[in-house]
Amino acid sequence: MEQIKLSEKAERALILSQLNENSAMIIDLDDVALILNCGYDYVQSKISKKPGFPEPVQGINGKSVLFKSGDVIRWVNRQARTRKN
Repeated sequence: MEQIKLSEKAERALILSQLNENSAMIIDLDDVALILNCGYDYVQSKISKKPGFPEPVQGINGKSVLFKSGDVIRWVNRQARTRKN
């Protein structure tokens, strides 16, 4: 049987799809864009500036904007519930 090879982006999206509100993984804006299925620029300029969006945690190198994945997933779920009402 032939082995399926995923692109790095597809592999990362698969990993991110398994996250939940209790996940402790640290993610960046590229990851948030994959979770939301939108572009990095949109996440950076619009989504991350919305009221209630999780505060970033300190980046390892002090430059990257990083987030606790559980906080982001909780925010996404809250947005989905709000849209349903």
